[in-house]
Amino acid sequence: MYIIKSILFFATTFALCNASAVYKKLNKKCGLDDGACQKVLYGGILKEVVDNGIPEYNIPRMDPYVVKDLQLSVLGMLNVTLEDGAIAGFSTCQSNTFTTDVKTLRTNIELVCGSFSFEGTYKAESTPTLLAIIGGVNVHGEGKAKIVVENLKLNLEFPFTVKKLADCEPHIRIEPEEAVTSYEVLGKMSVEADGMFVGQQDVSTVAINIFNENWKVITKLVGPTVLNSGLNVFYTEVTKFFDAVPSKELICDDLTPYVTN
Repeated sequence: MYIIKSILFFATTFALCNASAVYKKLNKKCGLDDGACQKVLYGGILKEVVDNGIPEYNIPRMDPYVVKDLQLSVLGMLNVTLEDGAIAGFSTCQSNTFTTDVKTLRTNIELVCGSFSFEGTYKAESTPTLLAIIGGVNVHGEGKAKIVVENLKLNLEFPFTVKKLADCEPHIRIEPEEAVTSYEVLGKMSVEADGMFVGQQDVSTVAINIFNENWKVITKLVGPTVLNSGLNVFYTEVTKFFDAVPSKELICDDLTPYVTN
């Protein structure tokens, strides 16, 4: 389910190794309300990001995307750390729709992606809440894991404002408090893992079988929480790009009337 989280990161990292080189290479600017144009523009930028990243913005290449010491909370019951691994499959994503409403200053994006996979090492520990529920029996794990998501549809809706920054130019700023995100696994999700224990008993095989047989129910329970935690990455990375790139380099409309600071 961290794969879903990482897609948010990928889908909003609009740049190349040299951001200026990207929009000059594409030779395209778009109207603020021209979703068809923006779909082509940002789609071209995303394609470059997958292969190159933006080292000067500290944004890594996206395929594969390296994961290290990423901490997740699962229903407040388990603390999971993805210690070392990589996600592959970002290059399969395509934008179906991209619309911007200039009256409400909101953007809607729908992405459809092919198969994603995470492969690496993990560590899991019980929270005090879980220990209290199950009478102090420790649920824990440490080992190798592989997660595969087959075909994913992701919908993003987020408001934005326009601010003048130190360069005295209008810049687009995302407003995270009102963002709405949803997803649908169009294929299926499967997990492989070892080193899962209840007390001293290895329950890896049983636990994985239960998950793979009931992945739809489990994903509905824990998916939104994991997805929401991924928004922190989403806003951090998109802010890096839009803080560095004035809106005039991407949008042909003068955004000065929309400036709120």
